[in-house]
Amino acid sequence: MVVMVVVAVVATRAALGHGRDVSPPARKSRTGVFALLAVLVALVGAYLGNCFQGLGLSAGDGRGAKQVQEGAAKAKKAVGEAAAKARVTVEGERCRLGDEASPRGCDAVCRDLSGGAAEIEATAGAQRTVDTLRSCLQGRGVKVTVLAD
Repeated sequence: MVVMVVVAVVATRAALGHGRDVSPPARKSRTGVFALLAVLVALVGAYLGNCFQGLGLSAGDGRGAKQVQEGAAKAKKAVGEAAAKARVTVEGERCRLGDEASPRGCDAVCRDLSGGAAEIEATAGAQRTVDTLRSCLQGRGVKVTVLAD
């Protein structure tokens, strides 16, 4: 009788599927799908937000790139003006243009300059000479800056 009970228990367990996992399969993790979707949304947002202008991949009208180009052109123009600016040193009633060895008449210096810009170093010059030179240069279309201490 004991043998029959053991055989009945073993047969019942085998029939009910005991000893193996009968629970439904676990859901697979979807973090990879969500991460890919988040990256895709970020790229589309950056594209529409004009973040790729430097690469020429912007969906916008390109005003940001135009502003950068205009700023570069203004900086280049300012550097060119600074390089084209003549320096005139007034010593008493005579003038020296740039790195000239000896001073000469301010009228001759004024005739040599036309257009552009000039800085007048007026620390050692007579006031009326500086005023005359400034008026002469401005009459010839030169933008004049007077440096005096």
